[in-house]
Order: sequence, then C-alpha cells, then structure tokens
Amino acid sequence: MRLASFNVQMKGRRELFHIDGEVTLENMTDTHTYPEFSNLSATIEIDGNEKLYEPTGRNFVGHSFTVEDMITGFVESLIMDDQQYEKVFLIDKLQQLVDSYRAEMITLEGKPSAPRYILVGDMFTLYQLIFATDKFIYYNDGGDCYLMYDTEAHTVIAENYFAELGFDDSLENIGNGTEVCIYKAEDFY
Repeated sequence: MRLASFNVQMKGRRELFHIDGEVTLENMTDTHTYPEFSNLSATIEIDGNEKLYEPTGRNFVGHSFTVEDMITGFVESLIMDDQQYEKVFLIDKLQQLVDSYRAEMITLEGKPSAPRYILVGDMFTLYQLIFATDKFIYYNDGGDCYLMYDTEAHTVIAENYFAELGFDDSLENIGNGTEVCIYKAEDFY
C-alpha cells in the first residue's frame, strides 16, 4: 500500500520518492500515538517511471540509512513543518497522526508557532517543547534526551548531549542579553 510520496532536494536536483508498506498506529499515552511500520520499500520516480530505491550512507553514529528512516524523517518534518520535504501524498492514517501533533501549537513571540509535542527518529519517544529563545527551540523527553531546533526554520540543530550544551548556552545568553526567552513550559524549572 502506498504510504507517502514526497519531493526532496538531493544533489542539486528535486527527486520524487514513494514509500510503500504497512502502518499501524499504536497508543503511547491516552492522547498520543506513534506509527509502527512494516514491509517497507521505496521507489524513486525518474521520467515518470518508478525504480526501486535503497538508501545509502550513514549518520554520524554509523547507523546505515533505511527506508524506515525515509518515512520517519518525512513524518517528523511534517510535524515540525520545517519545509525540508514537499508532500505529494500521505495516507490518511499518517495525515491524522501529523494533524494530531500539529493540533496543539505553542505561540512563540514573533516567530513561527511550534508543536507542543513531537515524535522524532524512532517515532515512539514523545518530546515536549520546554523552552524557546529568539534563536532556538528545546524539546525534552522527560529525561536526559534533548533536541535543539532553529526557531525560524524548525530544522534540527543538535540532539542529546550537544542539544543540552546548547540549552545551557542559551540560558547563559539570556543572562548576558544575546538571546531572549520567548517561551517556557509551565512545569519547566
């Protein structure tokens, strides 16, 4: 079953990808779900013809890219509205998932709104927006995992340790006047 189709800029060209497979939505909390993918395959469309596509490359920790990374990256991008992908098609079940996360947006003073909750990477860890400055947005999983996004474009700047360092820098920068706090979660220390 076709799950998604999207355009993405690669090597200076716009490429059209299609992802086929199966998806179920699993309950994470009473109000949040996450997708479970199976039997995934990807094709790239060239001159109107679809050709099987296998992702290549590795991320910074050596993880080989997979078709699941392609679909989860696309869904994550839609939740954050970071404009990295151009949506051509998204199955209703996944569109409802994206819409459920985009339904609760936080107004960031003078900047684009951001979702209160997001899914990233593995798609089964819920992150909450905890803090934002005029330059960066910070999400946390309720533990030691942090994510740092650009406030304007909503693109990922850093994850985990480096995002935590960025968070500490932002707190310092607020103190010296080079950043301005524009949002703080109520339950944030």
